Amino acid sequence: MPESPPRGEPRITPYLLYEEVAAALDWLAAAFGFREVLRYTDDDGTVSHAEMRFEEGVVFMGDPGPDWRNPKHIGQPCQHVHVYVDDVDAWYQRALAAGAVSMEPPARQPYGERRA
Repeated sequence: MPESPPRGEPRITPYLLYEEVAAALDWLAAAFGFREVLRYTDDDGTVSHAEMRFEEGVVFMGDPGPDWRNPKHIGQPCQHVHVYVDDVDAWYQRALAAGAVSMEPPARQPYGERRA
């Protein structure tokens, strides 16, 4: 019987839905340095499932199907992913250069961390 979770895998993994998973894979690599480790495609070339890593973290991604409502269509975010980085300001600038839209600039939070 397989281990649950598999050895070396986190117990909790975010699973993000994208209308264009292939484009998200490219953008997350360019903007944040995520590394693609797995990609499954359907017969029509649609990426049905993918996995990316950043250091010890992993993110699953998939195509949500035709009935899903993308946050850009409803006008508000519906998910956030928290990633710890060494230099928030540098990563913020890198994300902007890759086309990210800023929700908030880097700032020290009341709990002590600097976040963007």
